[in-house]
Amino acid sequence: MRITSITPFVPYEGIPHAGGEYLRRHIQALEASGHDLTIVAPASSENILAAERCQPGVRVALYHVDRLLTDAKRTVRERLFALRRLAPHASAIMRSPEAKAAIEDADLLEFQWTESAWIRFSASHDSVLYAKPHVIVAHDVISQREARSRDTAPPYSPVRALRQVKYWTSMRDERRLIGAANGVLTLSQKDADLMQTLYAPRVVNWVNPPLDFQIPIEPPSVNQPARILFVGAFDRTENAHAAHWLLDNVWPLVRQVFPDARVVLAGSSPDVRLQKRGEADSSVEITGYLDSLDGEYRRASVIVVPLHQGAGVKFKTIHALLAGRPVVSTRIGIEGILDPDSPLLWAIADDAESFAHGIISALGRPDDAARVATEAKAWAGKMYSDRNFQADISKIYSGYHR
Repeated sequence: MRITSITPFVPYEGIPHAGGEYLRRHIQALEASGHDLTIVAPASSENILAAERCQPGVRVALYHVDRLLTDAKRTVRERLFALRRLAPHASAIMRSPEAKAAIEDADLLEFQWTESAWIRFSASHDSVLYAKPHVIVAHDVISQREARSRDTAPPYSPVRALRQVKYWTSMRDERRLIGAANGVLTLSQKDADLMQTLYAPRVVNWVNPPLDFQIPIEPPSVNQPARILFVGAFDRTENAHAAHWLLDNVWPLVRQVFPDARVVLAGSSPDVRLQKRGEADSSVEITGYLDSLDGEYRRASVIVVPLHQGAGVKFKTIHALLAGRPVVSTRIGIEGILDPDSPLLWAIADDAESFAHGIISALGRPDDAARVATEAKAWAGKMYSDRNFQADISKIYSGYHR
């Protein structure tokens, strides 16, 4: 089957974000199943370079997007609509001979990230882009994400009111996109069930993402202070919010018991406030972007996922389990992966005091914490394996070909 994947990113080995790495493995699995793949993506500077590094055998068609909106109009659109940012891309694709040909030649279009499906919705109804059979790979449930963003704003504030409008529009727009798709693929059963409840799509399937990676399990050095690790791209609102909550509310409680401990925020794009915190507090380390996180995983005593916003499966949580370190998370951090009462998680807490207690107890009982972490690593390695993912993707996409 000829599949054209419409996506904001061109994937390549070493792409520095989890969604892009999922896309790389997704494309790899489809090609291994015998499908013919073309990627259609905007001609950003990053994608132009990435196209040269994309896996052999996969064609890439890049298209150029004109600056169609003023900054003011773009700001209004982004504040009120979660799903419409890519609307101008529909006409840009149809103006590009290579991208248009990739659409015309496809037996099936897939839109990576639900936001990308708005490109089809914005296209002329008599265009091939609108008419082709298509599936949506929903990396998360947008309306759930926007509801959580709203709920973190102060009650009765203008910010909350604005986020409430954005939640309403996201529900309406997501219903339109999901209802029109020939199929929807989510990355957890939890999201598939939620999609079914909210929107009743024609067909909804789910897969566990292939995130297995090998880091040797070695006890943290007894000669170094305890290291608490939080991994994330900090230009994402949910990660920045989590980092500030961790430093402001949890970290002082941990240091009362373990004054020599260090907290490490590892990932790209930390904001100015985080950078200043790292400069002013010797117990806080802000790494910025790292080519590899393996070293940080090896040195970590405890890995934390202090998220109170966002939706979908948190790849960072799966990576934490696979790293063989005890995990302390909020409920949002583990949703779609494990139940909150799972014995594979060291601690689950949503308030600062309980979260800090989870970290403190893991540091105070290292043998017990290591046993739990070892069992979690073995479980995650089976659940999130390339082999299982390949089999699931092959079966799901063969159903779309009927």
